[in-house]
Amino acid sequence: VVQELLKDDYGVNVDNKNEDERTPCHLAANYGHVEVLKLILEKDSFAIFDNDEDDNTPLHLAAKNSHAEAVDFLLCQGASVHKRNSKNWTALDCAAASGSYDCAVLLLNHDSPVDPQDRRGVTPLHLAAISGHEKVARLLLEHDAGLALENDDGMNALELAIHHHNKKVVEVILDNRNWRVAMKSINVANTDQEEIIPNTPMRMLIRTYPDLAEKIFDMCIKTTPTCVQMDFTFIEDTYSLTRSRARSGKVIFKHRELTQDTVQCYDDTGTLSMINHPLMIMVKEKQKQLLKHPLCLALLRRKWKMFGRYVFYTQLYVYIAFMAFRTAFIMHKLNTNTFPDETNHSPFHSGEYGFTSDIVEHFLQVMVLLTAGFNILVEISQFIRVIVKELM
Repeated sequence: VVQELLKDDYGVNVDNKNEDERTPCHLAANYGHVEVLKLILEKDSFAIFDNDEDDNTPLHLAAKNSHAEAVDFLLCQGASVHKRNSKNWTALDCAAASGSYDCAVLLLNHDSPVDPQDRRGVTPLHLAAISGHEKVARLLLEHDAGLALENDDGMNALELAIHHHNKKVVEVILDNRNWRVAMKSINVANTDQEEIIPNTPMRMLIRTYPDLAEKIFDMCIKTTPTCVQMDFTFIEDTYSLTRSRARSGKVIFKHRELTQDTVQCYDDTGTLSMINHPLMIMVKEKQKQLLKHPLCLALLRRKWKMFGRYVFYTQLYVYIAFMAFRTAFIMHKLNTNTFPDETNHSPFHSGEYGFTSDIVEHFLQVMVLLTAGFNILVEISQFIRVIVKELM
């Protein structure tokens, strides 16, 4: 019928558009009618460049609807893989969003850009991650799609896959040789008190896919004949993150190289960094299996040796000193002047011996007050941390 209608006798205009501004070439591509496409392009070879109201070319529509044969034909006829629609999407974006693997293969084989970014910084790999098309995601990664690229919300493909609960895509990315690049992205989250904190892929995995977090832990341990190397990069970033503001005013976090001059928490008080620590998230999420992992145990031992034991023993020794000074003060005051016996007589009267002098008494009083004050401050700080933790 189409062949008959396209005869010159009928004077059919192949550039006619419907209410969506789509031409017959658009409609044929949209439904994958390759034979019709051939007839139309024989009549008007420029129809391949027609745009609808959304600036889609026939190639966009064929890729979006997984018509590989139509995509192949249009590419052979010179359709542009660089043309973008109103979303600033190329045909590869359309194929990635719809999971059209065969179409994506054809487009990549015709030198389609692997990482075109739309107005919001979204790439075809992002779209595959959002929609859960692991096969397309693997194909794009095989063509060196960028794992470090982030959208305007600061999320890369791995974070988008986790956020949209597409586990298979997460596994594809973590199996890629550049998985460490994907793990170094940092988006932001808000506490219940609207305080901004970093939300890394590791934190997201701990909350959403603890089994994959454990897989990362395994990959961070390297065993050699002489030693075992532990990489704490992704579970200990308190001092390797820096907080700043982008030109737009948005708070952002970035990784930095640690030096003696840059050992500083990314928050001022240290409270947020403690509560938002991956180990604390494991505790909050009750991920006992993760806490028992050799990497976590090694980090805990390292923290204990570096400063944990000093804090613990300082508190212990101050408490012991408090009890000792308090006991000495009480023993010092236990005499017949303060607690007289039945005869109100005793050879041990205050002032008769050096250890009962006023100087000793004042010294013991001061030391009791100092040690008691230190212990009170410790308890108050722990109480505040508990309150902040509950509020978050």
